[in-house]
Amino acid sequence: MPTPRTRAAVAATCAAVAALLFLTCQTNDANERWTPSPPSARGGPTVVVSPQQAPPGTPVSITATGFPAGQEVGIGAGPPRSEYGLFARGTTDARGGLRTTVTVPQWAEPGDTLIFAVTVLGTDTAGRSDLFRVLTTEGGADDPPGDGDGTIEVTGTLTGEGVECQALRAADGDLYTLTGDLGDARQGDRVRVRGTIVQISYCMQGTTIAVTHLEPVESES
Repeated sequence: MPTPRTRAAVAATCAAVAALLFLTCQTNDANERWTPSPPSARGGPTVVVSPQQAPPGTPVSITATGFPAGQEVGIGAGPPRSEYGLFARGTTDARGGLRTTVTVPQWAEPGDTLIFAVTVLGTDTAGRSDLFRVLTTEGGADDPPGDGDGTIEVTGTLTGEGVECQALRAADGDLYTLTGDLGDARQGDRVRVRGTIVQISYCMQGTTIAVTHLEPVESES
């Protein structure tokens, strides 16, 4: 019959083997592919990209919070619900945050929707951004809906997702945040908004619209 000391030694050996196998399976190359785990129901790290839309090759700001302090992280991007190509690295600060600048991947096509992701290398700790829209270099049919004069018109439902600003979830699933006079509109209302896109905003979520016109629309049956 094994003694307590023997059982403890066996358990330690098994744990060491399991840890080695886990680390072996992680990516150590910033150019490799990484498949994120499903998001935790309890929440977790957050990743904000600013601006929330830009052409390929454009510098964008990445702000990540809620990570363990002093950890090396990989930064990548890819289509929603897919593998993400890791193309940059960084280290979180003493508060578990990271602020850096990366460029929109050149392989991204105008009209694509991307997710930017930050993951602690060697673990499954990760955070993902809201949807990021890839624009054409000079503007065109693949840009957000609008008249080509800097205005945009979106129809959707006002939601409680906004941290700093009122959020609107469009029918296609894209997230917008709204600034300006929203009148008597409330969460749950279905509305059509028109305004201009704000490139740098304190809303820090989705695509921010400075609203110049808002009107209620009938709910879809």
